[in-house]
Amino acid sequence: MRFRLHSEVSEFDRDNSVTGSRVDLQPRITLPLRSPAWYLEPSASLRTTFYRLSDLGSDQNEDPDRTTPLLSIDSGAFFDRPFRFGQTDYVQTLEPRLFYLYIPDKNQDELPIFDTDNYDQNFWSLFRENRFNGPDRFGDANQLTLALTGRYLSESSGMELLRASIGQILYFEDRDVTL
Repeated sequence: MRFRLHSEVSEFDRDNSVTGSRVDLQPRITLPLRSPAWYLEPSASLRTTFYRLSDLGSDQNEDPDRTTPLLSIDSGAFFDRPFRFGQTDYVQTLEPRLFYLYIPDKNQDELPIFDTDNYDQNFWSLFRENRFNGPDRFGDANQLTLALTGRYLSESSGMELLRASIGQILYFEDRDVTL
């Protein structure tokens, strides 16, 4: 088992806007199960974010917070086979991967947006636990990512000659948390 704590403390001072401090904590427990041919990594964490705000409107909360649990299971397998093309020996791999993510929906409308934005879309964003790149929003999710990577390696040097990946997220529920 592995235990990890991600923490961040930030202070925001802006003209003509909400100012204040933010504390973001995310303890995590993970049980990595690995072999040379496969891996399975279940993980659970609890993300808590606290604010102390000033320069607010009269009806706004000066100390909003959010606590959200996260459950994920990342798994994959590695298949390889040798083959010859001309006079050169190669190794071809086929690497399927499944990534399940569950984060319940939490209303975050009273939380300010200091430094959070959307990520650029790429292959690796299929496996992110949060679709936002800062702690002001934590996206809800009930989804399964299916992906497949194939590689061609030089058998003599181990150098990767070609890699191709494809993936798709299947959403089991609509996502509600937005910027």
